[in-house]
Amino acid sequence: MKPLPYAILGAGLLAISFIPKANGQLMYSVIPVPAPEGSGAYSASGYSINDFGEIVGRYSRYTENQENQIRAFHHSDALGSSDVWPEGYTSLAEGINNQGQITFYGSDRAFPPEAYRYTPGVGVEPLGSFGGSNTESEAINNLGQVTGYSEDASGRSIAFRFTDGLGLEPVGDTFSESTGYAINDLGWVAGWGDGHAFLFQDGVGTTDLGPGWAYGINNEGAVVGRSVLPSGGWEAFVYQDSTFQLLAQAGFQQTILSDINNQGIAVGTGAVPMGVLAPFRALIWTEETGFIDLNTLLPEDSGWSLGSAIAINELGQITGVGSLHGTPLAFRLDPIPEPSTWCLLSLGALLAWLKCRTHKRR
Repeated sequence: MKPLPYAILGAGLLAISFIPKANGQLMYSVIPVPAPEGSGAYSASGYSINDFGEIVGRYSRYTENQENQIRAFHHSDALGSSDVWPEGYTSLAEGINNQGQITFYGSDRAFPPEAYRYTPGVGVEPLGSFGGSNTESEAINNLGQVTGYSEDASGRSIAFRFTDGLGLEPVGDTFSESTGYAINDLGWVAGWGDGHAFLFQDGVGTTDLGPGWAYGINNEGAVVGRSVLPSGGWEAFVYQDSTFQLLAQAGFQQTILSDINNQGIAVGTGAVPMGVLAPFRALIWTEETGFIDLNTLLPEDSGWSLGSAIAINELGQITGVGSLHGTPLAFRLDPIPEPSTWCLLSLGALLAWLKCRTHKRR
């Protein structure tokens, strides 16, 4: 499957402004994303979503020996859910791009995790290591570059960027221990090092963003994550245009932002006080609206409770983990109307623009 032309994708995003809203906010329909049929899973989580609505993540199940096992899976509307890695292996998929490439890591019981990349038509490729035991991948961009961490011979975890022809390169190497959590199409990496969030840029080097973790980055270089407070708690942050902003907001506590798309829409989780309880709820954030509980943007009586929003694509679709009538399950949120409707609206807008432009030339 080839990516949509950028002109059509861009026009599709413009169509968002015409979507009907309730109380001024975008509404969503919820699509359950189950584990592979017959897998015996008792829970599933979505970790990454591409611009075609395909999702990768993990599910949990018990083996015949009643041991808990985590397994990577891939989900598409056309094919449903399927395992990414052979039966019997522990695995976790955390990234999928618009070419259908998947980055994941896994092992059998005898060996520590190794990182891999799956490419349609090519198959599974190991990413290599820095000479230590563990290598784990966390994200992949649309060029097929991967980030994560690999241990060296001394057991030190080092954030890496994998690029075809270059292999693993250390990034954020100003830290003694580090992990890359996100990578944009420029190859810039956001991650964690020695307890601090960081941004790595070619030609610039590593920018220390203070105590915390950086989990998401877009193609504009905006970074999101969570910042550790002097009190020991944490709040979400956004770093953009060389400015760091702590996102404290009344009604939300212990917030985390895990991903941000190129329109500056970010998703994550946070505690929302309800009486004496403060359950964690999936959140969406923009500069204009601040934090909004995604549960308030679902149809009434949906049966869902959304606990964490983990990834968002360029069409505004969101994946994460919640529960449906009490059963832990991955989800995909589709803005109303559906993204396919956006594409039809945007294609019509694009054709009208081209027609107008042709008429002007005449």
